[in-house]
Amino acid sequence: FDYARAVELGVDNRLLRAMYIKNVQIKTKYEKDRVVYTEPPYRSSSSLGEGKMLKLAKPGYHARDLAHYAERHIVRVFPAGTRVDSSNYDPTVAWNAGCQVVALNYQTKSMPVWLSQGKFSDNGGCGFVLKPDFLLPAAARKSGTATKHWDAKPKDVEVTLTIRVLSGHYFPKPPGQSDKSEVIDPYVEVCIFGAEPDQSKASTKHVSNNGFNPVWNETFTFQVREPELALVAFVVSDHDRVGKDDFIAQRVVPMTAMVPGYKMVPMLHENSAPQDSYLFVHVDFDPSPPVSSCEPLQL
Repeated sequence: FDYARAVELGVDNRLLRAMYIKNVQIKTKYEKDRVVYTEPPYRSSSSLGEGKMLKLAKPGYHARDLAHYAERHIVRVFPAGTRVDSSNYDPTVAWNAGCQVVALNYQTKSMPVWLSQGKFSDNGGCGFVLKPDFLLPAAARKSGTATKHWDAKPKDVEVTLTIRVLSGHYFPKPPGQSDKSEVIDPYVEVCIFGAEPDQSKASTKHVSNNGFNPVWNETFTFQVREPELALVAFVVSDHDRVGKDDFIAQRVVPMTAMVPGYKMVPMLHENSAPQDSYLFVHVDFDPSPPVSSCEPLQL
């Protein structure tokens, strides 16, 4: 984009200010317990490779200062060039530090991509969600949160999340297997992604020879320190006594889009296409977490 040429052609300066964000290189200087960013005098965008992002987004003062920079500038992250197999990094690390555009290798269907699709399924699936209040500039925050300094290291438990995995319905066989292949032995993993202290995983026992209506009736409790960053992942797999367990279904939901009570969770294929299968769960919070500031899923 040639700004000078646009002005020469008579494009209104108000329109240029609304549509143009200059891309600049992020320049940093390390001091004791501080990362100093050289900022341009205007709003800008910058790109970070995965490796540099992981250094700048480490929980503590690194994440604090990157999040502070991202309050005023757009920060984009992209996978390392060494990922020739199109694998992915964990996008929650970048989101936790306020990065707005976190690019992934979408051709690889795995948990990082599911997390991204789950996060942006909120707000009506329109393609963007608002940052949590504590990642906004202090002047834009709601009363009562303006003094909160985020460093990606929350200490106090804000919400106790209890999920009771009751049953499943109509699970398909693993991709590539015929209708005459053996019946699956499904189990469910419930994972919490978000702030580093909140990362957690629990698993039900497998149910033998029943993909049609397996019953688990198992309860898991998670202590969540920052619910506005938390994503809840449900992954159904087929237990294999010999080889690797086969993927069956998945669904990722922002914690702030969940409401208490009994829920039928529609499951998705590995490529996130809808399935006809469901998980039947019961969700409970103590106390209730903040609700989504966008139009929530209300799962």
